[in-house]
Amino acid sequence: CFLGVEAAAILIGPKIPWPLSPRFLESAMALTVAYLAVEILMASHTRQLAWIVAVLGLFHGLFVAGFPVAYSVGAGIWQIAIVTTLGFGARHLPAFWRKGIAWGLLVAGLGAFAMRVWR
Repeated sequence: CFLGVEAAAILIGPKIPWPLSPRFLESAMALTVAYLAVEILMASHTRQLAWIVAVLGLFHGLFVAGFPVAYSVGAGIWQIAIVTTLGFGARHLPAFWRKGIAWGLLVAGLGAFAMRVWR
């Protein structure tokens, strides 16, 4: 869901009539990571989480939309490989590890957001 909406946002991003500042998009991306971590910690249902991840992919795609096409394609290929590998690995993790990773994502997302706000 995330990668599909991100790819669509990359295609749609250049056609948006109003400019979105890179600082805003970086802050939004950091908050999406923190929000996803909260959803994981709250043990959301998988179907609901898929929709949430799709919406969050929109911000990540808009950030990358301004990059050259060759960069976006190359980064997309690596991203698919990495997300697929992590996805299969995450299915076999105990709940304790998933919660720990979610807490790490929450701290990293909020820290990145704080750095963007105060910078």
